[in-house]
Amino acid sequence: MKTDKRNKIGVQYAPKVRMFVKSGLSKGTIEEGDTVVIGCQASANPNNLSYKWFVNNDHIVGDIKNELILSNISRRFNEATIKCEVHNAVGKSADTKTLEVAYGPSIRIKPVDVESEAGSTATLSCIVEGHPLPKIQWMRYENNRFIRVGKSPNLTITVTPQSAGQYWCKASTENRQAVEAPAVVYIKGPPKIMSNQTQYGVEGDSVRIECVSFSVPKPDYVMWTFGGNEINSFQNQEYAFLEETHTDRITKSTLVIRASEAKHFGHYNCTVVNFYGMDSLEINLVPDQSFPLVSIIAGGSCLAIFILVVMLVIMLCHRKTKKTDVKKPDVTELGKNCVDQFKECDRNSSIIDLKLELRQVEDSRDLDHSNAGSETDLHPTLHLTSNLGLPLAGPVPLPEVGYDNELMKQYQRYSGDFNQPINNLNFKAYSQSNGYVPYVDYSRDYAPPAPSDSLSGSLSRSTEASTYPSHCDTLHRQTSCGRLGGVVGPDGK
Repeated sequence: MKTDKRNKIGVQYAPKVRMFVKSGLSKGTIEEGDTVVIGCQASANPNNLSYKWFVNNDHIVGDIKNELILSNISRRFNEATIKCEVHNAVGKSADTKTLEVAYGPSIRIKPVDVESEAGSTATLSCIVEGHPLPKIQWMRYENNRFIRVGKSPNLTITVTPQSAGQYWCKASTENRQAVEAPAVVYIKGPPKIMSNQTQYGVEGDSVRIECVSFSVPKPDYVMWTFGGNEINSFQNQEYAFLEETHTDRITKSTLVIRASEAKHFGHYNCTVVNFYGMDSLEINLVPDQSFPLVSIIAGGSCLAIFILVVMLVIMLCHRKTKKTDVKKPDVTELGKNCVDQFKECDRNSSIIDLKLELRQVEDSRDLDHSNAGSETDLHPTLHLTSNLGLPLAGPVPLPEVGYDNELMKQYQRYSGDFNQPINNLNFKAYSQSNGYVPYVDYSRDYAPPAPSDSLSGSLSRSTEASTYPSHCDTLHRQTSCGRLGGVVGPDGK
């Protein structure tokens, strides 16, 4: 049995290259501003390959393999030749591709204005670019509407008064915004002055007289006269000239009177001359009786400042008046208010003095009782008088020996300060600031103690309990505010 042995032979060859657009195509075209990725596919033996890229035969430097990335591609790449060249040990091979970049229309060379004589021909040119190539239209506005008068890059017309005027070159492509550029066809002829016949100036100020004219071609010169005499700024320094030329064939000549006087007002003549003729206009310079702008502004500013100053003065005076109106309270008026508004004011003050004096009397009696060493039955009657000698609510009985020990312990600290006899006590009432002494009925503030409480009495308050809110806080320090009213009464008396 025989074995068939076959040997494999490796053939080496140069690369075979094929280029293609991997991404960046939109509906088969490359749009301006897109990012395009171009691939380069190669087969070779040996497979040790190196790549080179060229744009319009310009080598792109960099470590580029089998892909070329073009970011934000511009219109300059339109119809550009991209080449991919692949090398191996055997040789090299390349493939090329022409790019088509779509971009909107633009006018590369705009049409220019044309000056021609009547009856001659004039040509307007408009060079556009874009991909695909834009469509050109020449438009003209006639009879309140736009009409198309041409569709080639060059427009040739016969110049007449009817055909002279403005034209538009319009370039457009599908799905793109159209662009346009204007041009004007002028008829050569004599100038035409368009200034106002009456102009104004302020006496004493610098005054300007304007002579505006339309002239094709532009004027050769402009002449000013006053009173039949030509004005020459070189000989007469009172005047000066200014010349301005605009692109729409408007020329403005300005006669400047440096410091106007009454003699400078009157009739001036402006004459414009070019190759095709001349035009003249008489301009009457009239004094302007209104105030100059500078004076108006200055007057308005002064008036505003004056108003602000007046307002500031009024505000300061108003504040000063408010401060002087603030007066210190009158003690006499306060006393009157106390009498008028709170009729219980004097009675409260007298009650407080009465209770303090009674406390001192009880302290003195406690001192005598402790000195004697035994209980003594005292039933004197204490007649209360005010500082004015008026009787105060009749006789007040003194407490029996069975009074509240806790209360007397509290009052013992005052016993050493009271030495005068009970019969010589005078009870003081609060005096008013205006000398007013109201009648005080103290009987309303005293009530006999209940029979069930023989050892401690109570001072009943008046029916308006809210009139004495401070008694519990200042005079009463017991656990109950009702235990002591300031005076301890006798049992059953």
